[in-house]
Amino acid sequence: MTDWNSWVRERLDLGDLTDTHAADVVEEIGQLLEDHYTHLINSGANAAEAEAAAREHIDNWEDLRADVARARRSRRKTAGKRIVEGVEAKSLGKGEHWASFSNTLKDVHMAGRALRRSPASSLVMILTLALGIGATTAIYSVVEAVVLRPLPYPEADRLGLITFTGQGMNDSISITPSQTIDFAEQARSLSTLGTYRSFTNTLELDDGSVVFVPIAIIEPQIQRLLGISPSRGRLLEPVIAGETDGSTSEAMISEELWERHFAAHPDILGREIDVAGGSGPAVIVGIVPRGTRFLVHPQGERERIDVWLSRAAVTRRGNVFSQRAMAQLAEGFTFEAASAELNSIAERNRARDFENEDGRGVLAVVPLRDRLVKAVRPNLYLLLGAVGFVLLLVCVNVANLMLVRSLRRRQEWALRAALGASRSRIVRLGLTESLVLAALGGVLGIAVAAGCLRLLPLVTPDTLPRGAEIGINVTVLAFAAAISLATSLMFGLVPAWNASKIDLRDSLIEGTRIVSGAGRVSRALITVQFALALVLVVGAGLMLRTIVNLNSVDVGFDADGLLTFQVLPSVSMFEEPATRLQFYREATARLEALPGVESASWTNLVPLSGGFNSASWAYDEETVERFGELTAYFRRAMPGYFQTLGMPLLMGRDFNDDDVDNDRYVLIVSERMAEMAWPGESPIGKRVTIDFRTASGMTELRETEVIGVAPSSREVTLHGDEPPLAYLPAWSTRAVNRAVVRTAGEPMELLPLVRALVKDLGVRRPLDNTRTVRRNIQDATADTRFILILTGVFSALAVLLAGLGVYGVLSHLVGQRRHEIGVRMALGASRRSVRSMMMRQGLAVVAIGLGIGLVLALGLTRVIESMLYGVSATDPATFVSVGALLFAVAAVACLIPATRATRVEPVTALREE
Repeated sequence: MTDWNSWVRERLDLGDLTDTHAADVVEEIGQLLEDHYTHLINSGANAAEAEAAAREHIDNWEDLRADVARARRSRRKTAGKRIVEGVEAKSLGKGEHWASFSNTLKDVHMAGRALRRSPASSLVMILTLALGIGATTAIYSVVEAVVLRPLPYPEADRLGLITFTGQGMNDSISITPSQTIDFAEQARSLSTLGTYRSFTNTLELDDGSVVFVPIAIIEPQIQRLLGISPSRGRLLEPVIAGETDGSTSEAMISEELWERHFAAHPDILGREIDVAGGSGPAVIVGIVPRGTRFLVHPQGERERIDVWLSRAAVTRRGNVFSQRAMAQLAEGFTFEAASAELNSIAERNRARDFENEDGRGVLAVVPLRDRLVKAVRPNLYLLLGAVGFVLLLVCVNVANLMLVRSLRRRQEWALRAALGASRSRIVRLGLTESLVLAALGGVLGIAVAAGCLRLLPLVTPDTLPRGAEIGINVTVLAFAAAISLATSLMFGLVPAWNASKIDLRDSLIEGTRIVSGAGRVSRALITVQFALALVLVVGAGLMLRTIVNLNSVDVGFDADGLLTFQVLPSVSMFEEPATRLQFYREATARLEALPGVESASWTNLVPLSGGFNSASWAYDEETVERFGELTAYFRRAMPGYFQTLGMPLLMGRDFNDDDVDNDRYVLIVSERMAEMAWPGESPIGKRVTIDFRTASGMTELRETEVIGVAPSSREVTLHGDEPPLAYLPAWSTRAVNRAVVRTAGEPMELLPLVRALVKDLGVRRPLDNTRTVRRNIQDATADTRFILILTGVFSALAVLLAGLGVYGVLSHLVGQRRHEIGVRMALGASRRSVRSMMMRQGLAVVAIGLGIGLVLALGLTRVIESMLYGVSATDPATFVSVGALLFAVAAVACLIPATRATRVEPVTALREE
């Protein structure tokens, strides 16, 4: 087959053109002839016939040769356009679809060649796009898995949790046993209702060892709601309630547990296991398939359950909010309608179940997925918006780089126009280059996203639900492809359109002056870059201030040197209530005898461990009449607790052995609680009414006597206000299995001695929740720290892109104005004045961008106002410092090319011009 490029070169007199321009002309015409030849072959012609026809496709080489020469001389479009358009018209007429496809392939080929001409700048653009697309894809994959992806359950859109807001409980996932019975019997809007509870406890293995496992005790109908289908055996069957609700007799175990601790033994079905927290041995009846998730906890905990126990249906009434219930809507009902019906049922029966205001509140059936992601959805959308800003910055940066490239190639674009290329074709060629760049950046961006997802667990808080499902899937790949296409249009359209408006008269001559319109566009893009960068960095700055403020919060106690752990003795160790107290007293004495231990005590909940117990309280006749309006957190504690925590009492006394042994109704209140109830008075000896839960599952009001006042402390969160706090003695009937140990050295180094001590006391189960109180404080800021780290990374990338953008544009500006600078210096301008002029031009654009960004940030930072602590969303110090930082970055970026401008030799610049 003929080498069409060589054949065209022989017929055109192109000796007066540069090699680059000659290659462009030859390829433009040669590609048309090759496309026509290929079309004829595909239409059935033989090679000889196709080659002959293609050679005759252009019938007037003399005119074409003259047109090319005239284009250089007269700077206008010539008859060459009519000839090339005629070639294209003939091709389209004989095979419209093939010619279109062939033209596309040709455009891609030419785009690839153009990118290869400037490998350094092309690589920079591809890597920049890869970072932007990769970061966006990684964050989207998190949002898709956690927020957008449907739950893996049948009819998941009809599943909900029943919540209660009232009695000091904010959107609590709990209802009373009485309400559970009433809703199951009377609610027409619910097709299925089942109760559950989940926790972590110990499982004794065949070899006598004990391991911690996540456990769920469920009513059998929960299995159907979750769509559980055992890989071996069968589902749990209903349990007949005995004297105690919650009795268990059957169990299913996860496939992971079966393989890990039972060696996948084929005869596992029918074997008995004894799980702490159940009500006796249970027989294994089924194996739950790998990957089955129990997605009911908004904190992302216990998603994988290793042991499923069957729970008897609730048959005994009670007014304590202790039941967790999952429900499925009946056909034709909405969540709003179901919520209204449950409130009606509860209000109708409230007088029967409650003697006071405790039952007042609002019930709701909340979609399961919405409840699961309620806490994390705003944070993830915030991160998606932040990374979207980064992607916009990437597009602006690459658009600027491509605009500079198009200015350098304007003679090439002009020559193409002179040879007949229409404006639309030049735009198409420019967009094709953008598409090729975006495709390469997108492919590399997926690899970047995969790498980011590998690193994400290092900064992701444990409270993120469905974290195990995050990854690259078809949906994420489609998203990456979509944003690659979108970015190609965003960064490619402006340079392509600008290239199509090249003036032939100015571009085909030797002039190299910058196109003023393109310069304005480039400076406008720099303005946009710095505006977006300021918004991002201000957001990161506010989050940084928040973290600093949270870390400096006065928690009310000395957190350094505090070790906490949970001891889980078997029930058989405490046949008598007195043995329970004796065990903890002996454990305390032996802990305090360990080297490095200063003091030790016990409680039911450690500060900032994520848990809380709340109850209603009253302090005079008026508040007793309105009982239920005031809510406080309550803790159980052994004597010495306040000394160990490093929070000495402000007045009164600590608990003593007499309070504990005799179950005395005494109370130590926090300073805030005392000021709320008795401002300006001593609370010692005052009476406080509290609702206590009885052994029958009901609540009753009891009066307690205040014996002391403790400093106010943080118990649940560092962020915002907490309810008042009170402490009760650890009676013999109440478990206080969490130790608090103050050490003189590193707390975690004490663990081996503690484990040995507990084992020596006869406890075979391993310690649980071994950690320092300082770690609890760190975990309390995990969500904020997660946002800070990612927005910090995005902000650093934004600053880098903005700095590189202004540097690139100003460098190009210096190159374009070499003649002007040479003239100025020849006329006596000093190097300092030239440098100042270039700096002013660059920084003026930056200042405008920072001003626009300031206005944007004042509005957009209000979105994160609820996440801030100790700092305003419009904090002047943050805005000023961020603006100064970006201006300094811009000044450094401008200084380098401005300094280079002062090194222009006037004679050389004038001679080159």
